[in-house]
Amino acid sequence: MSPRLFAATVLLSLSLGACAPSAPPIGGPAPDVAVQTMAGPLRLADLRGQQVVVQFAPADSLAAWAALAAATADLQAEGALVIGVATDGEPPESPFRTARDTERAAAAFGYTGVPLAVVIDREGVLRGLAAPRQADDLFALAAPVLLESEFDGAPSVPVDVVGTDAIDVQRLVRHGAALIDLRDATTRDAEGAVRYALVCPFPRFAANVLPADVGTPVVLIGPDAPAAAAQAAAWGYRNVHVVQDALEVAEPPSAAPARPVAPAPRRAGVRG
Repeated sequence: MSPRLFAATVLLSLSLGACAPSAPPIGGPAPDVAVQTMAGPLRLADLRGQQVVVQFAPADSLAAWAALAAATADLQAEGALVIGVATDGEPPESPFRTARDTERAAAAFGYTGVPLAVVIDREGVLRGLAAPRQADDLFALAAPVLLESEFDGAPSVPVDVVGTDAIDVQRLVRHGAALIDLRDATTRDAEGAVRYALVCPFPRFAANVLPADVGTPVVLIGPDAPAAAAQAAAWGYRNVHVVQDALEVAEPPSAAPARPVAPAPRRAGVRG
């Protein structure tokens, strides 16, 4: 896992560009469109079974192509197929697969002329749309889908809550998981802080504390984590992990105390 991907995915509230009103709904089937590669037409529907990151951009959008090029090695290392589609002219020579938009495929995703990144999961479901400004934006957009692939073999339990045994919290964080520390202040001071965790004692736990995107993995920490996980599952979160014994992941009490964190900014229209 590259340091670049780690740095990007721990920032769970990046301000990505808004999608056009005509964009298809997140969580629905990705539009069945085709782009023109050097080898001939490529239908996105034929890529089922792969995680796909597609960026649509004008051929002269040098910043957009540079961001995608910077992200490509790490995205590919995590199992994603990366495609850059030029909406006019020829795409630049790049480390990712390139194509031309000869059939207005970009328009089917709500493209308005501003570079647009699209994430499609293995089932052909549209999982993300954003106007990326830098490579970190692409990592943050794709992280939940890449994480799901890595944990495909995790044991299934009621309400899809994964237990504490052998959870690799740092790996979850690298993939963009939201960590929430539910312990009270006294317990937290005695046991130590959890790096990158949002501090929210269990009595204040509510839906607006969780990420707006219900696809984002969530790690709940503290004795009350199972109860909070059941609530999160009822609110639609299907990738929830619990760590009841915070000593497994906390830093020694001598370390710097956890900084207070405000609830994550909301993005309308994501939670079902």
